[in-house]
Amino acid sequence: MKAAVCATGLLLATPLAAVAEEPRAAPPLELETVVAGPAPAELSWAALAGQAVVVEFWATWCAPCVAAMPRWNALVERFAGQPVRFLSVSDEDEPVVRRFLERHELRGWIALDADRSVFEGFEVLSLPQTALVDAEGRLRAVAGPGEVTAEVVQLLLAGETPEVRGPVSAPALGVELDPAGGPRPVFRAVIRPATGERGMKAGPGTWLALSQRLPSALAAAWRTSDSRLVIECELPETRYDFLFETGRDSELLMQVLRRAIEGSFGLEVVRETRRADGLVLEPVPGGRPELAPAAPDAVFTSASSNGRMELRAASLADLASALEDWLGVPVVDGSGIAGAFDVELTWDPQREDGPRRALAPYGLRLRPAEVTAEMQVVRCAGES
Repeated sequence: MKAAVCATGLLLATPLAAVAEEPRAAPPLELETVVAGPAPAELSWAALAGQAVVVEFWATWCAPCVAAMPRWNALVERFAGQPVRFLSVSDEDEPVVRRFLERHELRGWIALDADRSVFEGFEVLSLPQTALVDAEGRLRAVAGPGEVTAEVVQLLLAGETPEVRGPVSAPALGVELDPAGGPRPVFRAVIRPATGERGMKAGPGTWLALSQRLPSALAAAWRTSDSRLVIECELPETRYDFLFETGRDSELLMQVLRRAIEGSFGLEVVRETRRADGLVLEPVPGGRPELAPAAPDAVFTSASSNGRMELRAASLADLASALEDWLGVPVVDGSGIAGAFDVELTWDPQREDGPRRALAPYGLRLRPAEVTAEMQVVRCAGES
């Protein structure tokens, strides 16, 4: 049994990821529990005959899965009444999924694959991953994150094979997760000089960072931004592969990962409050912020791409954090404004001041200032 992992920048492919010249019959669809969806609730290829099916494999802990939900919901709404069904499948426990759905809207059918037979049938190793099955029950393609668009669904409805990239293959990235060809390790901790292309993925009990410089790995392992990483000793310039697996215990994983990095490179990483040059998010002087309140039952989501940022049910502190990731300097919320808001920013990615200019319609600005921020300080072990 292979647990799926949530991919950010790296997807591990399966044999089904490639589109076959001749579409094959989709793997069996045997789902133990239907959590939500329109009647009738029977989910089998026989019950769905004559309808195309878009099957999204996801998890509550997968950030890209959550970020993709608004787009998924929009597709479900757009194709309402047409012969296509949208099915979200998780392998998590029912109470976990139901609690998640109390705070997040996810349309279409939602079902649970407790024994992971459907995950294994579709050979899912990474999340989110989407299978496209036509009205005759044939698997047309397997798509990666962000590839299922309205145009792709239209082609599926027409009985055509959509052109999607799908997940990138692990061999193409120069990483062999199970080099001996034997059972998957129960525990693994590997740090080695890089052997292939760059990429990252993370999930419960799994953390893989390929061809990373040590500062980037430090920021990811300590869950901080590059702008809040203070390096006070010389680090090697070599790129490394980091491969860590500890079952499904994410907290144990992070403890092992951090201690391994510190021990391997002779480092000590400590959290300190420091003063640093940064930016303060605040209302424009003399102006009045124009912010759209989020719906009372909405939950926080965020998505971003080059030149665009979309936040739902976000506090101003959430907005400051998102801007910090883009701008590469500490950003703190100095607005004094409470509540949750929906914010959409668009800007010219060629302009350095693009994100700052995008705040103007909301009556907000970023003021350069010395700010107090929590930093992760990296020292050589024994030098304190």
